[in-house]
Amino acid sequence: MDLTGLTGVIGLAALVIAFIDFLRNATAGKVGLNAVVTQLCAWIAGLVAVFLYAESQLGVGVVLGDTTLDKADTATKIIVGLGIASIASTFVKLTKSIDSSDSNKQPPLLK
Repeated sequence: MDLTGLTGVIGLAALVIAFIDFLRNATAGKVGLNAVVTQLCAWIAGLVAVFLYAESQLGVGVVLGDTTLDKADTATKIIVGLGIASIASTFVKLTKSIDSSDSNKQPPLLK
């Protein structure tokens, strides 16, 4: 699996979009608090997943340019983790926008 090239650009674009949304929600006060916490949780989960995956025997199977995930430096793992989490967040927003019946509705993290 090669995560460079177009996939890398998509991941970085999703990260930029997620960060802009994060800033919008962070400046919205109490109204945006749930979205801020949800995005922070997604980014943390993405980082944990990438670092855990890299330490497992599966890390050798993910190729990042000239190296594999298990040999990648910390900055690369952070970029990949944030990018993957941002792609996932964007995908969830897309499915919510398409689903007119709210069958994908999730309870908020904060009440």
